Amino acid sequence: MSRSRRGTSIFSDFGSVLTAKGTARYDFSPAFALRGTVSNGFRAPTLAEEYYSAVNIGPGYVYGQLPANSDAAQLLGFSRLKPEKSTNFSLGMVAHPAPALQLTVDAYQIRIRDRIVGSGDLFGSNGSTIVSQAVLDALAARRISLADATSYAGIDIFTNGADTRTRGVEATASYASDFGDAGHVDWSLGVNHNKTELTRLIDLPAAVYNAAQGQTALMTRYAIDALTTATPRMKVIAGATWNRGPLSVDLRETMYGETSQHLSPDGSGSGTNARLVTIGTTFITDLDVGYKVTPAVRFNVGASNLFDKQAPQMPTIVANGVTRPLLNNVYRAAIAFTPMGDQRGLLLRAADVQVLTSTGPAPISRGRAGAGGPCDRR
Repeated sequence: MSRSRRGTSIFSDFGSVLTAKGTARYDFSPAFALRGTVSNGFRAPTLAEEYYSAVNIGPGYVYGQLPANSDAAQLLGFSRLKPEKSTNFSLGMVAHPAPALQLTVDAYQIRIRDRIVGSGDLFGSNGSTIVSQAVLDALAARRISLADATSYAGIDIFTNGADTRTRGVEATASYASDFGDAGHVDWSLGVNHNKTELTRLIDLPAAVYNAAQGQTALMTRYAIDALTTATPRMKVIAGATWNRGPLSVDLRETMYGETSQHLSPDGSGSGTNARLVTIGTTFITDLDVGYKVTPAVRFNVGASNLFDKQAPQMPTIVANGVTRPLLNNVYRAAIAFTPMGDQRGLLLRAADVQVLTSTGPAPISRGRAGAGGPCDRR
């Protein structure tokens, strides 16, 4: 069996985009099938990416976020934003090797072209040195005074600056166990391993480029890591749902693989004080208990991050004789690229009341009950 789909989306600010998807599946037997998909897609620039602007002025510096679609951005040689476009391939199998057991394995590749990325710091001046007169002119065109820029002046900007390629394999397994009067358990396992590579990075426009001052690349090491290594390459989710009469218990364990990113005080990820910060493999446990009071009403209570796994803190360095955070100026702050988020364990003591209908559960109220426990979010 095979099928295809095609559609055209029209946008007032950048025209039309044609997308299509084709899928095919061949069943060799009721127990085994091969499947594949080829598709393309797009992501339109957000309003914030196109038009957001800001300026920070402090003692000795002026720094601005230029709107990507502004005339000032065009003065620097940056083009107006266009949609990201992707091409996706997947090939896999579905198997039923035993009653109540299903296995799937799919290999995939996702290529994203003209990815919208934030630039690194692009300086117009550094002290009395002119790094890029065009940057200073662009700030002036936005009517931003440079009178306070005795130390430095610069900008950031969004642009279609990179192409990436993600290759990976995803596998799932599900199995149902019936223990008679002891209840029924649905087991599940999902594994995903992928790797994202930067395949193209556009050059800085000539008006901004300055090799003598080290201004030679659009993205910093920090920004490149954010695309390639700051998210886990490996993720595993194992779950078990036990049902016995009106009672159900859902236990889920998530494993996040190693992540890493180059960090430095100036945010570039490079320089004398730069460090490669690594977060090792992390396990997070979630638990949910439900009770069906009537055939139409069910209460749920659960805990996210049951064992209060905390995000690692930003390391410190000694710079000019002063101990300070490696990035930003907040001591004991959570590392931003922590895969499970920077919140502590959250015990959900709120009752989730659901009315069960023919189309599925519909939450109608949520109320807090009882005193907070040691895993409550503070």
